Amino acid sequence: MGIKVVCETCGKEVKKPNREGKWMHHFCSMECRAIFLTGKIKVPRAVCQICGKKYYLSPSRKKASASGLTFCSHKCATATRIPRLKPNRIEITCEVCGKKEMRKPSQTGYAHHFCSKKCRALFETDKIKVPRSICPACGKSFYVPPVQKRRSKSGLNFCSFKCRGLINRPPEITTPRGRCYRRPDLGLILFRSTWEANFARYLNHLKKKGIVEKWEFEKERFNLGPVGFYLVDFKVTYADTSKTEIYYEVKGVLDRRSEEKINAFRVLFPNKKLVLIMDREMKIIRNKYHSILKGWEYGNKSRDLREMRAPKLL
Repeated sequence: MGIKVVCETCGKEVKKPNREGKWMHHFCSMECRAIFLTGKIKVPRAVCQICGKKYYLSPSRKKASASGLTFCSHKCATATRIPRLKPNRIEITCEVCGKKEMRKPSQTGYAHHFCSKKCRALFETDKIKVPRSICPACGKSFYVPPVQKRRSKSGLNFCSFKCRGLINRPPEITTPRGRCYRRPDLGLILFRSTWEANFARYLNHLKKKGIVEKWEFEKERFNLGPVGFYLVDFKVTYADTSKTEIYYEVKGVLDRRSEEKINAFRVLFPNKKLVLIMDREMKIIRNKYHSILKGWEYGNKSRDLREMRAPKLL
């Protein structure tokens, strides 16, 4: 049967087994027993000078403090430390990328300053990546290394493989509708006949004069029902106030199937104006502009195109 005893350290009343004469002192816990035996009763003896918290301070710790200041935690102790003063720093600007950095005075006595070894190497080898070329396909300004510029046999450089493929596509391509040819003076558009190419040159001349705002080649396809689909050769937008749009069809020979499609287009789309360019109209344009327009093609199509075929650029 247990008896009630009082802890000699904290004064707490606890119940213990009845063992008379076995213990001279009674404690509620091992901590109270250790405090009693070592004489270190942990009562608040100091106040933290940073946070104001009351805490236990051992005599040895108080004696070991050289400044006489003690704190409740390491966080409060570090808050009073004087920060280490850094030497004076001078701002420098990288001569390659323009990045700004702070350096010691001993590191600023050079003729040139760089933020990294990479920028220094670019500066020393004359490879500062600034736009040095314009892509002939998309018009984008991009960086070209001097070595790549020297290796280009044609003198042309491209910003991507896609642009290089656009320029370097073969001048002659076989399509389901026949052979198509690319003219050097008309960019990447593929024409099937010299008449189409010459009419495009005529439209470019009108565009320079301000009569035509823009023209497109084989961009719109119309559904004519049982007759089929009709792909118009040219769609021309004039630079007048109403932005008039006229469709042009260039035909050397008007066969029966083509005539059916043109008649069906005029019936199904009466609000769209279609002009047919045939031998008579082309003769008028040729007699007036063939000496003015550069690259005008005459006679045999295959003979002219063999002379005009551009060599592979790269």
